Amino acid sequence: MRHFGDSCLVAESNGDVAGFLLGFRSQRKEDLFFVWQIGVSLSARRQGVAAAILRDLEQRLQSSGIKRIECTIDPENAPSIRLFESLGYVNVANRESETIEVKGHVAAKDFYKPGRHFTIYEKQLDSRWRRVLTDEEERGT
Repeated sequence: MRHFGDSCLVAESNGDVAGFLLGFRSQRKEDLFFVWQIGVSLSARRQGVAAAILRDLEQRLQSSGIKRIECTIDPENAPSIRLFESLGYVNVANRESETIEVKGHVAAKDFYKPGRHFTIYEKQLDSRWRRVLTDEEERGT
């Protein structure tokens, strides 16, 4: 966290790491933040940790000049695709390159290397965006 504390988030539960997000501001597209990895410990899965981390990231980026958040997801990673879609991210793979259908998802063909096809998800942030609290946050738990 020493070097990337502004772009990497950690969620804790009872002193243990429950989840993390690693990302960075694009050097080529100044209004873009790229989520490189998001992970949740086995004991914290299916408890909303990843969604909470992403919501926190979106809130933090709102005043930073970032207008878009992007991530790539292996089309076979159905839980990640469901997570990002549930938070309003849209698959924009068809805008980036030649595409191929994998597991029912449009993916950028050979995106990282031959044979490695990835979906590309994006969410637009704008001045009208407002954070929506979860039930737990509203109760303060």
